[in-house]
Amino acid sequence: MPVIRNDMDLQIALAAVVEQVINNVSDRVIQLLQDDIKKYAVNQTSDWYEPTNEFMNAFHWDDLKINLNNFSRTLFYDPSTMATYNPDRFIHGSNIGKWGDERPYLEEVLNVEGYVSSLHWKLSHPYWDIFISQVMDGGLLDQWFKIEFASAGLNIL
Repeated sequence: MPVIRNDMDLQIALAAVVEQVINNVSDRVIQLLQDDIKKYAVNQTSDWYEPTNEFMNAFHWDDLKINLNNFSRTLFYDPSTMATYNPDRFIHGSNIGKWGDERPYLEEVLNVEGYVSSLHWKLSHPYWDIFISQVMDGGLLDQWFKIEFASAGLNIL
C-alpha cells in the first residue's frame, strides 16, 4: 500500500490503479469483440473453408497514453497481422470477380447483415455494429469499469 503524503502522491497512486483498470477493461473489450466476430462474422466452416482466426486477432489496442489526469487508448484494425491469403480456399479473399485480397478492408466487408459469400451463401450479421451496441448502448463498458475499480478497492457511483 503506497504512503500518501500529498496531492502528488495521491495522483501517482491513483494513476497506477487507473492504468491497471484500463488494461483489464481493454482485455474484456477485445474478448467480447473476438467472441462477436466468431459468432456473427466467421460463424461457419465447410469442406473448402476453415477460418484461420487471423481476422479476429487483427484488432489491437495502441499503447495507453497518459497525460496529466487523462488516459486514452485506441482500438484499431491491423490487416498486416493476417499472414494467410489463399484465394483458392476463400481465405481473406477470392479469385472470383475483381476483389482479390480483401484483408485491407475485411473489417468492413464482414460487417454486414444478410446472406453473403462468393460461392456459398451464409447468413452474416454486422459484428462491429452489434459489438458497439453491446459495449456502449448496452452499458457494458460502464459496468466493466465499475467492476474493475471495485476489485481495486474503489467504488464508483
